[in-house]
Amino acid sequence: MESQVLKLKVQVSECQEELKQFDQIKRENEELKEEVEDLNVRIERLNDFVKLHTDDANRHTEEKVKLRDALSDNRDENQSLRNFISILQKELLQANPKAFQRAVGLYSQSLVALDS
Repeated sequence: MESQVLKLKVQVSECQEELKQFDQIKRENEELKEEVEDLNVRIERLNDFVKLHTDDANRHTEEKVKLRDALSDNRDENQSLRNFISILQKELLQANPKAFQRAVGLYSQSLVALDS
């Protein structure tokens, strides 16, 4: 009987030790859960940050494409105007050389005035 009591005491002691270990593991798990939650919050913030900057980069790329298209359109329009002016110059020179010289002089004066 005494040996059984001793065995039971040993078993109780072992169970108490296992319970302490279990409690320790449980505390560590709770700490790890908190760390994981904190990391998840940080990951969400980083994802938001990346999304914001990705959206900004995409918007800038879209704006750049629009500006490039507008520049191309502007160049095309400028070329059309140059062609039109060239035709007008030829027509004016043929129709009235004095008027053409006057127009060239006025144009030169306007350029000088713009530079001032």
